[in-house]
Amino acid sequence: MTKPVPQPAHAPRPQRDDDRSRRRFWRLWLLIAGLTLLAALFGRTAIVQAQLALGRRSLERGDWAAAREHFQAARAVDPKHGETHFWLARAARKSGDLEVLRTSIENARKHGFRDRERLAREWMLALAETGRIHEVERRLPEMLMRPGEDGPEICSAFVSGYCLRLQFEEALTVLEAWEADYPRDIRPHLHRGRIYAGNEKWPQAESAYARLLEMSPGHAEGLRGLAEAQRGQGRSAEAETTLRELIRRRPEDASGYVHLAELLFDRKDAEQALPLLLKAVELEPAKANSRVLLGKTLTALGRTNEAVEQLQPLVDAWPEDFASRYALAMALRGARRAAEAEDHFRTYAELQQSMPRLEELKRDVRLHPQSPDIRCELGLLVLRHISRSEGVAWLESALQFDAQHAGAHAALAEHYDKIGRRDLAEKHRRSARAATPPPTSGAPSA
Repeated sequence: MTKPVPQPAHAPRPQRDDDRSRRRFWRLWLLIAGLTLLAALFGRTAIVQAQLALGRRSLERGDWAAAREHFQAARAVDPKHGETHFWLARAARKSGDLEVLRTSIENARKHGFRDRERLAREWMLALAETGRIHEVERRLPEMLMRPGEDGPEICSAFVSGYCLRLQFEEALTVLEAWEADYPRDIRPHLHRGRIYAGNEKWPQAESAYARLLEMSPGHAEGLRGLAEAQRGQGRSAEAETTLRELIRRRPEDASGYVHLAELLFDRKDAEQALPLLLKAVELEPAKANSRVLLGKTLTALGRTNEAVEQLQPLVDAWPEDFASRYALAMALRGARRAAEAEDHFRTYAELQQSMPRLEELKRDVRLHPQSPDIRCELGLLVLRHISRSEGVAWLESALQFDAQHAGAHAALAEHYDKIGRRDLAEKHRRSARAATPPPTSGAPSA
């Protein structure tokens, strides 16, 4: 007896941004109210220091939103505490919010934060990690000679900036210094693994991820990266073992189930792939890639009507997506709905006409990595046809090089409108209206 497949009542959509914002507001309001009462009872200093410690811990975990909440709570208890404004600046930089970063640096200076060099450095690091390395690159040796408490932060910012500009050799050079000076820090190995994997240098990627896992055995991205590197070298049995270890250690991480299911599907083992995909969809119902693979797996098992029910909402939501359109066409063909299948195959063939331009843009962005126009056009095509998350990342990278790029803001506004994130859509719509329209050609910006 086959297990029923959960059916999406409509296209899976992320949680609405205004719902998130409302909950975040009330959580922060209650936190501040409670802390204000505690401050009145026990004094402000201890409360502020406790919130700063929690915020710093959130920064170490990479949870920028939680860090900002803790630092904002500390500011509410003591608005004139200079160190709090410094940490608000750090969290704003990590979140990519340069306006709040600038304001927080000014407030830290105004309220007596004594380490002026550290404040100046925070702004330089923001320039570095947003790709404006040429403005601060000459200061890198000096910063590394006198890093204070910020050695890893300096290295991380420059590595991010070099990677944004696709200057991977320079990034690897900084990583060598980072690893040498901070041998217990796992992040150099993580960055190195990402760089090598992104360039399909699988043996080097495997070595980096293996070293990371020696230092942090349950690291989820390390396990995923190691499995990808093993698959890239044709060692699928080892990759399967690695992914099963990821699932054992991180049973609530949907990515482990999806990657293992993909490996099994490629081995023509749809029966084993199916329960993994059902678990992934249960954990993350809104993830389109899980649903597409689930549809393909159901088709392979002959459960074509169920496959159509999985795939049709995805095509309705993203009609230009290559993978879901083709998977739906195959499911319809298997369900003996030949006329409908032919319509989708025809549309898929029309969509594929964008592929030569996509490949051309991938080449162009390596030749002209600082061009926001190329990044914007590439991001728009990737967003429409291949991956929502990758497309958004390319569009946001265009804004790193030109914060007023009208095309990138307009594309992001349309995307966030479509997924119901109204606050972000309106923010980018306002920016698009205020910006100068980009050039019509794909030539690099001057």
